Amino acid sequence: MLSKSYDARENILKLPVRRRICNVVRENAGCHLREVERRSGFSLGMVKYHLDYLARHDLIRQEKTGNNVRYFPQELSAEEKRILGLLRSKSYRHIVLCLVAEGASTQKRISAFVSLSQSTVSWHLKRLLNEGILGTRSEKGRLLYALQLEKGKIVKMLVSYRESFVDSLVDRAIEMWSH
Repeated sequence: MLSKSYDARENILKLPVRRRICNVVRENAGCHLREVERRSGFSLGMVKYHLDYLARHDLIRQEKTGNNVRYFPQELSAEEKRILGLLRSKSYRHIVLCLVAEGASTQKRISAFVSLSQSTVSWHLKRLLNEGILGTRSEKGRLLYALQLEKGKIVKMLVSYRESFVDSLVDRAIEMWSH
């Protein structure tokens, strides 16, 4: 026999608009309101209403960091949400991809890899350090940044949500790992 929670969930998702918005969040975990709007094709007001409704009924999660609100499927762990929230940002994603591909690296090397100024990379590295995504170590008088998370976990997340990252660097990295 089906549980009441399953029946309630199915009833909530009977409305095609709501089901579509919920599916956009599942396929694009960690997306912002405007991304859900673009991907669903519905108006901003309609999307906001249904996202709030889905969150109130525990079908999705809203996570607010600073001024940003990101939307996640209910089943993701806190760590997965934290990682995907950061990977949604192109700059953070490219820094993480650099460290996955190259291993521990200096700020200068990371800056060259991601084509951002060293000051911008420094700002992003501090955030990744504070989030526990990266760690540092000193080697031969140089400060190296390295992933604190298991490389395979990050690769798995990038592969799982590949379609939602409109990014040729992700595609090239996934191609490299799959061979």
